[in-house]
Amino acid sequence: MSSIYSLDFQKNLFLYTAENFIFLRNATGEALERAIVLGNDYASDMTDVILDNTLYFAYKNLKKDIVIRSITDLNTLYKLSSQEAPDCLKPSLTILNNQLILFYLVKNPLDNSYCMKSICPFEQERTVLLHKNFSVVPMLHFCPLTNGLLVVMEEAEREEIVYIHNDYTVMQLSSFEEELSNRIEHVQAEYMAKMQTAENNYTSQLAKTEAGFSAQITALKSELYKKNKMIESAKIQYNELMDTATKYRDEALKWRGKFYRED
Repeated sequence: MSSIYSLDFQKNLFLYTAENFIFLRNATGEALERAIVLGNDYASDMTDVILDNTLYFAYKNLKKDIVIRSITDLNTLYKLSSQEAPDCLKPSLTILNNQLILFYLVKNPLDNSYCMKSICPFEQERTVLLHKNFSVVPMLHFCPLTNGLLVVMEEAEREEIVYIHNDYTVMQLSSFEEELSNRIEHVQAEYMAKMQTAENNYTSQLAKTEAGFSAQITALKSELYKKNKMIESAKIQYNELMDTATKYRDEALKWRGKFYRED
């Protein structure tokens, strides 16, 4: 596992693992500085993110705990103990509302399914309830936005997309359009029923009824349009994020050979 961060045009920062060790390394141009050992208890699932000019990273250690640390503090900043929460795996760090948020999976020993959990470790251990279960370990993608966080969870042919607002409320994006369309159809059906009942009423009363329900339909269509724009904007930002991640991965592979030749 390795990550590369560009500090400026010439300087790059590398965070990578080898066996049970976690290394940090600086590079200026083609020159590599000596690797710094950040830890010797790495087991699996390294994840990292930058917040407030600090690089935070999380991983599963040899005791099967999930721990969070930073490159500026070698102490453990947060630990999810395997004794208190067994069968936790796949930690993923990202940012929500300018705070770190940790996502992880818990395996259910009864049916071997996986439940998605999350916690804000430095904010009184606030949790975000996703209520998502998977039959296999899903792939996770994050896209931090100004007013929230876009989370994409992929499992075989299934894809779940949620938007977590900065107030920690959760909206299911993948089903929102369908739900809103159903609301429009419901209002339209109610309108037609009212129209049928009102056929024997005065024309002026009928006009009032039509105007009232048309306003409701127009408002709902306007809401659907706005949400569609938001979804499209989030998808564009997500695709840009994934493109950047791919470039970083390719760059990391380029440097990885240098690590092992010069260590």
